Amino acid sequence: PNAIYGVTIIQERENNTQAQRITAKKAGWMDGSWWLFDGQIEKFDITDSPIGKPEPLPEACEMRHLTEKPDDFVSDVKDPSLLSSYELYRIIRSNPNLSPETRAEKLFDLFSRLAMPWACIVVSFFGIPVGARSSRQSVLISILVALLCFFGYYFLMQIGILLGKRQILWPWLAAWLSNIVFIAVGTYM
Repeated sequence: PNAIYGVTIIQERENNTQAQRITAKKAGWMDGSWWLFDGQIEKFDITDSPIGKPEPLPEACEMRHLTEKPDDFVSDVKDPSLLSSYELYRIIRSNPNLSPETRAEKLFDLFSRLAMPWACIVVSFFGIPVGARSSRQSVLISILVALLCFFGYYFLMQIGILLGKRQILWPWLAAWLSNIVFIAVGTYM
């Protein structure tokens, strides 16, 4: 269960050129570290050209410098909507070299998961003054106000997604945008 076949590990320089590439037929997680089996290492110069021929690794080579655990790989290939909030947080924290776009998307997903449960309280807080005003009016106006509030909240959520994932707003602010607006309007009412 903790084995990967056809492994390639690439170490890059700051200018995104390869420093070295390790390939192995199999990698296994044993005793808290990765072991490579039937592998070789190939080194590259600064222009990304190979230096000499690939050198074979010992038949079983322990790779103590690799800090990723098997669960980290599962989280990376898993659909982000199926990840828990903790798994998202761990991915963001353990990958400081994520592109700004990917980092913003993952941060937005994390903050929106934290903001969503509060939507019930925010909408209730907003609905009390709206319900009090519209209860003296006809039922049709009450239904219309409820639908307008629902679509307004949904519209602000979509605007938050757009602004947060495109880095126009901070991801936390974009995720909480609809809650902030509706709590402000509810407080004013």
